Amino acid sequence: MNATTSPGAASGVAPSIELRDVRRKLGSTHALDGATAHLPGGRVYGLIGRNGAGKTTLLRTIAGQLRAKGEVLIGGKPVFDNTAVLDGLILSGPDVPWPADIKVKQLLNVAAARWRTWDHRYADHLCEVFEIDTRKPLSKLSRGQKSLVSIVIGLAAQCPVTLLDEPYLGLDVQNRELFYKLLLQDVERNPRTFILSTHHVDDAARILDSVVLLDKGRITGVGTLDSITERIAILSGSAAAVDATLGEVGAAGSVLNDATSSGLRRLVLDTHRLGVGSVQDLAARIEGSGVRVTRADLEQAVLALTGREF
Repeated sequence: MNATTSPGAASGVAPSIELRDVRRKLGSTHALDGATAHLPGGRVYGLIGRNGAGKTTLLRTIAGQLRAKGEVLIGGKPVFDNTAVLDGLILSGPDVPWPADIKVKQLLNVAAARWRTWDHRYADHLCEVFEIDTRKPLSKLSRGQKSLVSIVIGLAAQCPVTLLDEPYLGLDVQNRELFYKLLLQDVERNPRTFILSTHHVDDAARILDSVVLLDKGRITGVGTLDSITERIAILSGSAAAVDATLGEVGAAGSVLNDATSSGLRRLVLDTHRLGVGSVQDLAARIEGSGVRVTRADLEQAVLALTGREF
């Protein structure tokens, strides 16, 4: 296998992922609470949610490591305990529990034996680019170095479904930029289905085709970056004008955030819940009301749809 060709690239397989009412409890907590989504194959998805939203649980469930209620399908086939599906996916991240005393070179050999799509030359190239000392055991690596090793494993495996759980942890700006560049190049040579959990929304935006928003175990949105920002409207004006507009459009069930100060009121609305096509449609509908309507930026939209205020 060389650094420009892989079985994944030759086959052109980039399977879709289907989640149907996926539920899993951790003690008394619903780590996943009816998570439902259809993720077409061949795209790079950003999985975004606050700490405790269920991102790692969702990725481990998709990877077949956890049993959950509901259905998890890859390429139309169930994942759990299905060797044929599991052989075509990988979950990698700095917190994957590899033996602490294993050396990086040994770990890469284990990965090469596990995944038939493993690209030896590409793995060596990544280790060289990231300046990874493969003679060191994992226990001697920093947080950032462990993240780089997880990136090497995730990319070099060349699996049709590649799940990366917060691979940027501990990385400096230079290595994070290098990771984004290498991922884009790798996806171009071997298109496949990626899910990347991240907190760096603005940084990662350039590499993402779509985002999956997760809040308290529920998927609250799936779409392109533009579709996510077009969905969230910010209304501001006098309390009286905003209150009148709210009643006129029947927006009570769509309010994500509501703040009033010194007679001024500011609402954050989800236009999907409102039944309006976009922020522009809402602005046209309430024109002349004295209420200002603006479209949220990406960070504001993500915050609103993942249960956080801004």
